[in-house]
Amino acid sequence: MHDIEISFPYDFTDEDIAEISKLEGVDEIEGFRSICQFLKMDGVNNQIRLNQIGKNIDRFIEVDGKIPDDVDEIAVEQTYANKHDIKVGDILTFTCDDGNEMKYLKTDKYNVTAIVVSPLYIGKAAATYGSSLNSISIDGQMFVSNKAYKKKAFRGYTSIAIRSDSLRGLNSFSEEYEEAVKVLEESIATDVADIAEARYKSIYGDLEDEIFELDDKLKEAIDKIRDGEYDIADAKSKLGKARKNVSAGSRKIKASEKQYKKGKKSLNEANSLIIQLQQIDLANLRESDLQILPEEIKAMLESDSPDYQLIQMMMAGYIEKCSEARDELAQELKVAKEKLSKGKRELKKAKSLIATGERSIKKNQRKIVDAKKRYKDGIEASDELKEALDELKEYDCTISPRTYNGGVGALDIIGESFYKMRFSMAALFLIVGLLVCYSAVSRIVYDQTTRIGTKKALGLTDKEITLSYLAYSGVSVLVGGVLACIVSVFVIEPIMYEGVRGSYILGEVRKYCTFELALFAVLGELVLILLCTWIACRSVLKRDAINLLSGGNEAVGKHRFYEKWGIWQKLPLLHKTIVNNCLNDKRRVFATIVGVAGCTALIVCAITMDDNIKNSFEKQYDDIFHFDSVAYFIEDQEDKTDSRAEIQKFLTDNDIDSTAIYSSITGVLMPDGKKMFTHVFIPMQDNTDDFITIIPDGNVNSDPGNEVWMNISYAQTFGAKAGDEVSLVDLDGQIRDIKVNGFFEYYLTRHQLIVSPDKYEEIYGELPEANSILFDSNGADRTELEDRLSKIDGFVSLNKYKENSEEFFNSFTGVSGLMVAIYLVMSIAMALLVLLNLFTMFVDEKKKEVITMMINGFDLKQVRAYLNRDAIAMTIIGVIIGLGIGTVMGSASVHSFEASVAYFLKTVDLKACGIAAVSGSALSFLMMKIALRKVNRFELSDINKA
Repeated sequence: MHDIEISFPYDFTDEDIAEISKLEGVDEIEGFRSICQFLKMDGVNNQIRLNQIGKNIDRFIEVDGKIPDDVDEIAVEQTYANKHDIKVGDILTFTCDDGNEMKYLKTDKYNVTAIVVSPLYIGKAAATYGSSLNSISIDGQMFVSNKAYKKKAFRGYTSIAIRSDSLRGLNSFSEEYEEAVKVLEESIATDVADIAEARYKSIYGDLEDEIFELDDKLKEAIDKIRDGEYDIADAKSKLGKARKNVSAGSRKIKASEKQYKKGKKSLNEANSLIIQLQQIDLANLRESDLQILPEEIKAMLESDSPDYQLIQMMMAGYIEKCSEARDELAQELKVAKEKLSKGKRELKKAKSLIATGERSIKKNQRKIVDAKKRYKDGIEASDELKEALDELKEYDCTISPRTYNGGVGALDIIGESFYKMRFSMAALFLIVGLLVCYSAVSRIVYDQTTRIGTKKALGLTDKEITLSYLAYSGVSVLVGGVLACIVSVFVIEPIMYEGVRGSYILGEVRKYCTFELALFAVLGELVLILLCTWIACRSVLKRDAINLLSGGNEAVGKHRFYEKWGIWQKLPLLHKTIVNNCLNDKRRVFATIVGVAGCTALIVCAITMDDNIKNSFEKQYDDIFHFDSVAYFIEDQEDKTDSRAEIQKFLTDNDIDSTAIYSSITGVLMPDGKKMFTHVFIPMQDNTDDFITIIPDGNVNSDPGNEVWMNISYAQTFGAKAGDEVSLVDLDGQIRDIKVNGFFEYYLTRHQLIVSPDKYEEIYGELPEANSILFDSNGADRTELEDRLSKIDGFVSLNKYKENSEEFFNSFTGVSGLMVAIYLVMSIAMALLVLLNLFTMFVDEKKKEVITMMINGFDLKQVRAYLNRDAIAMTIIGVIIGLGIGTVMGSASVHSFEASVAYFLKTVDLKACGIAAVSGSALSFLMMKIALRKVNRFELSDINKA
């Protein structure tokens, strides 16, 4: 897995990667692309992050199938695949995050070729997968090959992964690793910032060049529009003249055709006249012949003595004259015909020119329309480029170590809780252990007072006697230490590991208990136990040998102040005996009370811790958050669709109240220099108080101005107070300080910031549009709800907010459950190892008294009652003390379990006290009952042996 991930809003080029690879400490580097798409599973839109498959860094492990290699092949992360029963060979169909066609991918259908486990996404809860920029939670992770992306949709790689050889072999969650990563981060930060600045300037310059180039094209388009309009105007002018000419020509042709027809008719008549004249027989004239003859010839024919020879000559001359006239007419007709044909040709040509002109005009008109469209598109593109140029920000690169990864970060939080818990648990077990050991050693030393007196009488020094007991304790500690290490490595660690595996995908983890750590623990315990032994011996060795040989019981025969009280005189002898036994044997009483109190305290502590952690989530959604779902939407600026109103109307129609907010995720710069992410809620409607209740914790700034509330875990971790400033880190790397007027109770394991709209506008200069709607589904089928909501324009997805929060919260409750199991096991172990031993020793010590009672007529039931009442008295005292200690310990354990982003309830758990009182008493009575079985084997003849 990578050591450092660098992301940049404007992507990285191959040249950028080459430059970064030259930096000191960068031994491996690889660029990645990653985008979010929607996938409908089980009727619900899931937001899936599609990641580019790494070649050398962040390589996943194939659980089933083969690595995707083609455009339409995909690998699915195992947790998501198991949750939705996805198998190799299935086909998945994605939709773009904005509902349009795929911008970044070449296809929307993918064949599942592998089920994989990735080191990037070890957390099984969806909340550990991270979030997209619009704060919609990522539901799953999948992987595609580099071939699947449309390269033109990216400027380069969305992120860069870096590995350093100097960090190999270091525990990712250790301070040593964190310090080494911090050094590496600082060493490359300046160079990476320079690369980011150069990249910004390059993009800025490219945008300017595009704008200049587009402006030139716009000028060309304007020139073309003007030229086209001029050509159209000129063509229309010429077309008008041509149309006039055609009209005049048409009239002339009509007149010519009329004249031609008339001439042709005259020619035909002339030909007919000539033929008729040639056929006239002067000797036999007809009436019709006379009508066509000229008057001169008619007159000569009608004379008394016509000269037919002359008339014949006149007829020939008249026929010749008619022929000449006919020939002239024929010539004129030929000329007229040629003129008519020429006119028709000219008219046809003119009409053709008109058609050509009209086509030219239409063509120029289309060119103008096209040029105007291109001009309009160019103006829009130019405006977009100029707007992009105005909005272009000089972002810094975001450098994130691997612990900023969602799953790794969440596991780091669990690790932080374990780290804090180890001290509280060690202190708890150490205190209880020391008390038990001290009481046990004191008891042993006290029981051997006569033997110690004998040794002193024989001349052994106090030092020599003490050394013998120290040797006994030392051997016991060494044996116990070895057993403890074995139990720790082979029992406790596997149990804890399996518990964490319920929420995280983990491989083989090396044993935490090293030889050095085991040696340190055993030696530390050895020193403390030897000190307890020395203190126990010292109190006995202060006495002389004679006193010790007499039994060393200074209390025997001693009158006590309460024996003169009237109430004491009225007590039964059995009760008086019990009280005196307890006071005469303070060490046994103390040891027994410690044992009972320890068992009870462990049970109270365990159940209190578990209940408080589990109840914290319920309190969050009972008292603070009054919603369980979030609907995300995007307003369509072009269609002016009011998605928020439509979604809220739909919810209202289904009797579901809702409120609109702006939701986002931003970075928070912690006082310790680390950066974490916080959820930001900005109320956009007046009824937000019905869905989010602010419960102030501690003081509130007297002059808060516009309200800003931060979760209480931030204040608890860093000691922040009302009126302090919180540093927000934007995507552009700019840090904005915002003053909080208070911290509110918040029990989810993440940071939360609630900012009033006025304050947000004051900080960022503009008020954002709502993008989320909070509502309580009131038990409605949310799958059906989402299906119906998906039909509303602008709706993106439905987040089961409470379920997702609970899924991640269970990571903590699972661990706390392990703590409960360990505490309960330790409680039972203490009962077996301490109480049973003490009660058995008590029965042995009372052997002489018990046999005496039996000789005097007491039966076994009465004898057991006598011994039991002594145990009952100590049990009651021990339980009461244990309840008090356990309650305090429970609160302290919860506090120690809180990581930097966690805050839990720390209330007195009456249920835990009740269970612990019953359980502690039951364990004590059970151990006493087991010890009393020895009474059945007492013989009256053993009185001299007792």
